[in-house]
This record gives sequence, C-alpha cells and structure tokens, in this order.
Amino acid sequence: RNNSIGFVFQSYNIISHLDVLSNVELGMTLSGVAKEEKREKAKNALIRVGLEKHMHKQPNQLSGGQMQRVAIARALANDPDVLLCDEPTGALDSETGQQIMGLIQELANEKLVIMVTHDSELAHQYANRIINFKDGEVVNDSNPYDNEDADAVLDMRRTGMSYLTALNLSFKNIMTKKGRTFITSFASSIGIISIAVVLSLSNGFQKQIDSTQAETSAQFPVTISQVAQDASNFTLSTEEETEYPEGNTVIANEDPASAGQHENDITTDLVEYVKDIDPALTEALNYTYSAQLNLLRDVDGEVEQVAFSNYAQDSATGDIQSFYATSSGMGAST
Repeated sequence: RNNSIGFVFQSYNIISHLDVLSNVELGMTLSGVAKEEKREKAKNALIRVGLEKHMHKQPNQLSGGQMQRVAIARALANDPDVLLCDEPTGALDSETGQQIMGLIQELANEKLVIMVTHDSELAHQYANRIINFKDGEVVNDSNPYDNEDADAVLDMRRTGMSYLTALNLSFKNIMTKKGRTFITSFASSIGIISIAVVLSLSNGFQKQIDSTQAETSAQFPVTISQVAQDASNFTLSTEEETEYPEGNTVIANEDPASAGQHENDITTDLVEYVKDIDPALTEALNYTYSAQLNLLRDVDGEVEQVAFSNYAQDSATGDIQSFYATSSGMGAST
C-alpha cells in the first residue's frame, strides 16, 4: 500500500510540526528511500504542483488550496500506481477546487486516479468512468471494465524505516512541543525520584535495624556447656507428619532425663583454641570449670549429703550441684 497507492485526504492530514518539504518526504521516509533521492523527488513533486516557493514554510502559513497541493505532492512523490482521492475539494472554495481538479485530471493521464465525491456534477465534469454506490452496493457503472489480463503482476517492494530515522522523527516531534515535553519529563522525574527515595529510606532503615540488632546481640555472651539442651527435639509435629502405632501398645522413653540433651566434647585442644582467638574479635573470654562433690556427713547416726547452699539442692534429682569457680586463665579453683 505504501509503494503502490498514494492518498489525498479531504482534511489534508498535514503534520503541523514539519515544514512543507518534510511533509512530502515523509512517505518516502517510511519506505526507506535514501536521503538524497528523497529530497530530490520531494522538490520535483512540489514544483509540479506549483509550490516551489513554499517548500520551507510551515503548514500554518499556507492556505487551504496550498495544503491540498502539499497533500497531492506527498502522494505523488513516492511514484504510486494508483492515486486515491477522498473528497479532495470538499474543504475548498469553488475556484480553488477547480484548480485542484485540473491538477488531478492532469495526473489521470499518467496514473489511475480513483476519487470519492458526493458532488455528481463534479464527477460528470471530470471523470471518464463513474460508479454509483448506495448503501454499500454498486448501483450503476458508466464504463464497466473486464480485466482479462491474468499475467499482470503487482511489483511489491519491501519497505522499512531505519532505527535512526525513527529517532530523528521522534526528536523533531519532541522539540516542537517543548512545554508539554518538559511537563511530562518533570512529572516522570518526580515519580522516579519518589520511588528512589522510598527505596533508599527502606534500605537505610533495614541497615540500621540490622546494625542495632548486631550491637544488641553482641552484649549477650555465647555459652558452651558440657551438656546442652537440643530444642529441636521439643518441636511438635503437625497432624499430617504424626505416625501412629499400628498396635495398642505405646513404648515410652526409657530415659526421660536424657531426652533432648546433647553432650559437647570439650577437650583441652578446644580450650587452647579458644584461648588463642584474636582479642580484637571479642570483648572478653571467660572459662568456667565445674567439679561435682559428693560429700557425706554423719548427723546423729544418719548419713546425709552435704549441701553448700539453699539453692544447691536439685528438686528433680536430689543431687548436689556442681561447685563453680570462674577465672580468666586456665587455673581451676574449688
């Protein structure tokens, strides 16, 4: 369609931010015609329609008849096989309309010109074939034509516009509407900056929270005991994960006291390793040793265990708790 058909619209469809020459070149720009060839064809088309002195004017500097001539020149510049004219004189006065129709009649000697009009008098004055339509149906054809040329081939050329050409047209459009472009850019910038500020604040708060948590956690000591409690053993299973016994017998844990306990193998090598830790990595290291004393005494003929304090007695086992001495070195005290 871009290669074989040229369009002349009733309302001209001239692009307001392009000059006359650029408007005529536009169709060839979309077809990918070279710059020098495009410029030469556009000038020849404008000269043919009598606008050689108006090539560099803006559309708002032209009259209605001149803008219609620009539209005709744009349609002719790409050398189409068919020229479609939609009410080409509908927006013009009678004198200007006759001039445009004379130009179109001249073009009909070289190309097939199809014109749509509601003015039957205009059609009978200039057309050599008139087809009447009513409600989308053909009512009359003054000169029917039977096309029997089966060997006719339509030359379809591949069209394309380069990426740089598209950027250039976009830039020209932006520059013609500077106020709107500035307001749009400003509003978009506010949105982008707002999102950036929110993300920055969120990231900053998260880092501050992480830092505060790290500083707070550093104030609590890390304790490694000989016997530790394994909290994972106390995790309750969900109903889906619970396995029920097939029989009626339930076997209880034979040693409830040892359930959930984990014994750490604290050796002399481990203690030496802890002593050699870089002091810059920790604020203090304390070593605690325990010794379990099982002392008995005779009280009025009855043997009793010796309790060192009111808190030494374990309510669960009744055993004497360990007596602890703490030092910063390896020397143990009892």
